[in-house]
Amino acid sequence: MHRCHVGSLNASFVHPREVFKAAINNAASIIAAHQHPSEDVTPSFEDLKVTMQLDEAGKILGI
Repeated sequence: MHRCHVGSLNASFVHPREVFKAAINNAASIIAAHQHPSEDVTPSFEDLKVTMQLDEAGKILGI
């Protein structure tokens, strides 16, 4: 397990570069997850946008 980012109380700015950094030399796939301190697990617009960015980056990297 690799923690690539810790956000603030109500925001987290994630870049695919940081998410895939540890996986580039060592992994064929990753599992990305984050918590919702509010306990409302409905994905926000930002959650969906980051998920799409990570998916695209993973495809480019072959991970």
